[in-house]
Amino acid sequence: MAHAPVSRVHGDYTESNAPLRLAELQGKGLVPPEARNYTIVNTWRNIAPHPVASKPLALLHATTVDPDSVFTYALVCDDKVGFNNSVGFDPNRHRIYYPDISSNELLVFYTFDGRRHPPRFVFHTAFDFDHTPPHAPPRHSIEV
Repeated sequence: MAHAPVSRVHGDYTESNAPLRLAELQGKGLVPPEARNYTIVNTWRNIAPHPVASKPLALLHATTVDPDSVFTYALVCDDKVGFNNSVGFDPNRHRIYYPDISSNELLVFYTFDGRRHPPRFVFHTAFDFDHTPPHAPPRHSIEV
């Protein structure tokens, strides 16, 4: 399902639902059944013929996120309810953003690192960039 860029800082998995995703992939034979220490990665790409000019992707550096600041929220879509993690604003967090990324570039980052305790998440978001040109084309991207 296509959707607009998400302008809310979020992590795609929680400490509870990441193991469910692993079990789902194991059940499909895509991950060995003995896998226990795992990381889930996200791939993100601009799919427009022009560089991203609006709503660039930003990531929070995982080492600057205090695990006590993480909270879970519900995502309600039609007949399904899912959960994501988020964090409140903290000006001391290290942020990395990718303006002008082209379609021949691919970002790869982990969304859940279950090899650590507590697990680490890379929170990400689209955001309104101060230097966006007034008539910038909308962002078109895909993530898997």
